[in-house]
Amino acid sequence: RGRESGVRIFFPDKQEMAVAASGARGDPGTGRAEVAPLFKGQKYQLDYLTEPTPLLDLGLDVMKRPVAARCREGDEVYIAAYPSFNVNEILAVWELWKSHARAAGVPIIVLNGEFERLRSGYYPSLFYPKLAKCSEEFIPDFQASYYIRNFKGSRPGVLFRSYPGPWQVYRRDPGDWDNLRCIHSQEEMPSLRQVSMDFLASAM
Repeated sequence: RGRESGVRIFFPDKQEMAVAASGARGDPGTGRAEVAPLFKGQKYQLDYLTEPTPLLDLGLDVMKRPVAARCREGDEVYIAAYPSFNVNEILAVWELWKSHARAAGVPIIVLNGEFERLRSGYYPSLFYPKLAKCSEEFIPDFQASYYIRNFKGSRPGVLFRSYPGPWQVYRRDPGDWDNLRCIHSQEEMPSLRQVSMDFLASAM
């Protein structure tokens, strides 16, 4: 508390940043819920990672301005909020790290980054070469501080971690969703396939 002005929060794009600052009206016709202006009047520095254009959707960004160009000397921490809808968002976080944050000693916190998709090869390296390089050189440096992943189906469960504790796999009672039992614990993060096929499938 009292150091909010040193926290710069990067939303995926300008529109998301505007909604965070000013909120958005609901639309019953489309089922869109009203969004409260959670950051209105706050001292946090609100920013954005990308500025979507038709060319950006094609992988071309001729009007690109580096994210780091908007950073300031008083920034103490950067928070990237859910940079997972468009691959250009996590690439912008990587650019921020390489061009500014690393040398300035400013840590980056990523919320809901969907790193599993990057680690698992969800995006073919042939078509996403920059993303593949990001997955090899940048993503492994992150430490998961708080993680929850729900598994559904006939053998439901949860993969959980709260830093600095171990990774834990919980078996969920299908008849009582709130009934959880820890069935496995380890220091390194298991793969999602391992959790689903090995731990949850074999748990009694």
